[in-house]
Amino acid sequence: MQQQQRLKQQQQALLQQSLLHQQSLYHHPGLLAPPQKKVPVLPWMRSPIDVTLFQECPLRLLPCLDPRLELALKNMGFSSLFPVQVAVWHETVGPGAFEQDLCINSPTGSGKTLAYALPIVNMMSSCAVKCLRALVVLPTRDLALQG
Repeated sequence: MQQQQRLKQQQQALLQQSLLHQQSLYHHPGLLAPPQKKVPVLPWMRSPIDVTLFQECPLRLLPCLDPRLELALKNMGFSSLFPVQVAVWHETVGPGAFEQDLCINSPTGSGKTLAYALPIVNMMSSCAVKCLRALVVLPTRDLALQG
């Protein structure tokens, strides 16, 4: 029993020495580099868009909005878009638009569902759809029913 305790203490001492040795090497350039921070692989993860830089935008000022969609939105009670919706619009349909994957991280009630749906419906309103044009992945059944 005592022999097992001594062996365990020796193992712990060796482990501590090893850790101290590694830490001391970090302070000597060129010997051992400290662990590097992982860089996201996907471009949109490297440079996220700060939604706080956007403001609500009246529908009439939204560039490239199909007039039929504008009318439908007004009939449903919408008069403007929330900042997250404006940001997504500019990335997907508006002046800086290009096709890309999107991942929106925004609080509940900020308008993410419409932010995803509006550009898709706008793009599909001007063409005959003969193949899959959009895929929306939702985490729960309740969110799927919102769309």
